[in-house]
Amino acid sequence: MIFLVLVFSLEVSNAQLYVTSTGGGVVDLWNTSSIWRTIRNSSSAIKVLEYDSVKKYLYAGSENGIVNIWDLDRNLLVKTWNENGNIISIKKINMTHLSLIANNQLVIVSELNYSRKQFGLGSGYQLDTLNIIENENKILIGSGNKKTLSIFCLYR
Repeated sequence: MIFLVLVFSLEVSNAQLYVTSTGGGVVDLWNTSSIWRTIRNSSSAIKVLEYDSVKKYLYAGSENGIVNIWDLDRNLLVKTWNENGNIISIKKINMTHLSLIANNQLVIVSELNYSRKQFGLGSGYQLDTLNIIENENKILIGSGNKKTLSIFCLYR
């Protein structure tokens, strides 16, 4: 049996930690030599992780559409919701918003009230890449099957 291990590096309280997930919704936070904390995300395999170093939040998205936000300082599940589809990517946009790809759409989520806005590129596009240009308020979306890169500009 082959396991895919998702590894992510983060810094908590000036210590280097690593996050791994091997399936079954379990996330292990490691210090340099041992497991520091284990959290259960959902019953489904975790596909993506994002870390907010200011809030010390860990964002986890699973293949069954569950998104969880964990406060690592308080070991508290802050918010959970279902996007009803595989989560491809999660990225923080700024202090109040995050973005994700789910159900072949870009979803912008406000962390103030967890309202959501969905955007699609049209039929035939399979969204598979998400990145943020932090200081320019731009979201980059890639579609491998159409070999395209789209840019969403965020304005208030």
